[in-house]
Amino acid sequence: MFRKIKEASENGNDMFRNGTAHEAVEIMTMPKLAKILREIAEKVRDGFYKGYVAEAIVQLIQSKGGLMTLADLVEHQSTPVQHISITYNMKNIPSVRVWECPSNGQGIIALMAIRILEQMQKQNKIPSLDKLEHNSADIFMLSRDGIDMSKGIKNNLDRFLIDQMSHILNDPLVT
Repeated sequence: MFRKIKEASENGNDMFRNGTAHEAVEIMTMPKLAKILREIAEKVRDGFYKGYVAEAIVQLIQSKGGLMTLADLVEHQSTPVQHISITYNMKNIPSVRVWECPSNGQGIIALMAIRILEQMQKQNKIPSLDKLEHNSADIFMLSRDGIDMSKGIKNNLDRFLIDQMSHILNDPLVT
């Protein structure tokens, strides 16, 4: 894996310390990436689609056999979207507004999974998430179950439907 990362870019070594992965608690600095992010922050669109950042992107893609040109980046037009969101109301924790990009991704699934978990907590079918250990198996299992249910009702965030479906996770045959 390390070899693939190192070969992907001349900056691949920036991901490592003395050829090995950083420790989970270790502070990692990436001055080259910081420089690029400052360029984008200062010049916004032009900081990415023009200049040295764009040239580096095109050079890397072409070195891997890609056909992208500087003109492709300069002429790129993004399609603005209206973001979607829900407010996640948890027991004993302040509400959180969760934003996602609509369509062409899994954002809607994430919002639906959150809504399913919220409804199940309200019905006392699952414990309040603040009572569970962060990154525990229980958290991951509940999240996975919420996501699995969401895939079946992808185009509907209706609270009533989710409330009606939340009983499924309480069925021993399902879990």
